[in-house]
Amino acid sequence: MPVLQHLSRQTPTDKIWQIFEEDGGLIIDNFLDASTLQRLRDDFMPLISEHPAGASSGHDFWKAFQGESTKRIAGLANVLMKWGDVLCDPLYKGIADQYLGSDNYYLNTGQLICIGPNETP
Repeated sequence: MPVLQHLSRQTPTDKIWQIFEEDGGLIIDNFLDASTLQRLRDDFMPLISEHPAGASSGHDFWKAFQGESTKRIAGLANVLMKWGDVLCDPLYKGIADQYLGSDNYYLNTGQLICIGPNETP
């Protein structure tokens, strides 16, 4: 399995595009600063604790795929306004502009997945 390169958030965008094109993916360390990440954790924790675990559908496929103890919260932009800060982040938007076309897309959802104990990877 290929190893993804780790880059800094300060890496020039042309270098990010180059590595992404060559490797098909990469990891940007510290993409979110510590205060933003903590704010999101603080805001999401009550949602996670209140949300039911398991699949929303009774179909066996979805039960197996989503897991019995994993929690999935969809539509993050609708649930938490702070998520919009992530969607509007200049680097995030720059990546989307590069691959989807400048202002030619809508980022309208996101999903938080909190993998529960004893779930398969």
